[in-house]
Amino acid sequence: MLKNKAINAVGIIVTFACIGLFFDSFTNLDFWQLAHLPRMELFAVTATATMIYASLLVAVGIGFASLVRSTGHAMATPQEGIALWGQANIAKYLPGNVMHFAGRQLLARRFDWPQASTTTASVLELALQVLMSCSIGVAGLLMIDRMNTEVASSWLVAALFLSSAVLTVALLGRLPLAWLPAIARRLLAAFSLEDLRAFSRSTLLYGAFFIGQGLVGWLVYSWLLGVADPAILPGVVAIVLLGWCAGLVVPGAPGGLGVREATTVLLGAPFLDNDSLMLMTILLRVISLAGEGLMFALACQLPRTRRPAAP
Repeated sequence: MLKNKAINAVGIIVTFACIGLFFDSFTNLDFWQLAHLPRMELFAVTATATMIYASLLVAVGIGFASLVRSTGHAMATPQEGIALWGQANIAKYLPGNVMHFAGRQLLARRFDWPQASTTTASVLELALQVLMSCSIGVAGLLMIDRMNTEVASSWLVAALFLSSAVLTVALLGRLPLAWLPAIARRLLAAFSLEDLRAFSRSTLLYGAFFIGQGLVGWLVYSWLLGVADPAILPGVVAIVLLGWCAGLVVPGAPGGLGVREATTVLLGAPFLDNDSLMLMTILLRVISLAGEGLMFALACQLPRTRRPAAP
């Protein structure tokens, strides 16, 4: 109990420190640039990015259902995944940033999802989110003006190999467990992973979410800067994803509020235009909130319980 309180206290301190850092950077923003942004273009860019982000969240909801299927509950459908994930996700903005996990457990009962499968899927999702956002983010930082270095090349080769393996399993079917090393088989047993094909498909969907989110950040930044520079694409993707990951792992920050923005600004300051970077982080928060609102509205329109099978 004392350990949990200490962790929460540290998270709260870090959150307020990040909010203070972001506010300090915000006070140095050139408000002339903000006031003179073309309003119709601003609305069009924000609306388009919101629709893209909402679509990426739909992919995550489908991916979560695949994670549940990978643990043995083959009856989980994409529609149920969207409904459950989309409705529960809003609760992450409550203090503690963990209430959406509890919401999933409650909503899972409506669709007759086993509680154990839902919990395991949430744990797997967290692992995928941290590993994928950090891996893609670090790879992006390594690629900034260093595309020919040995470190970047090694990282890209490893990423290509793992991506090819996941894609092969997702498309072709089950991978014989005998082909896997002993440590991999023990991990699969620990997480009760029974369907590697479903797990591989969910991995692809979560990967699409992170890559798409990074591209949305680059498109918004390019519009603010007035030029689309492919050379900074890896760097922008990197800081967006690493900032997102920081907002996820810091305890106590509702929806990563403040932590995500401060981390993004801190990482991007050395090589990006400060004013455009600040405006990008603000717009990305607006886009994410609006996208999650659309996802919630869609989730509420889907069936709220499992429909009985036809006789």
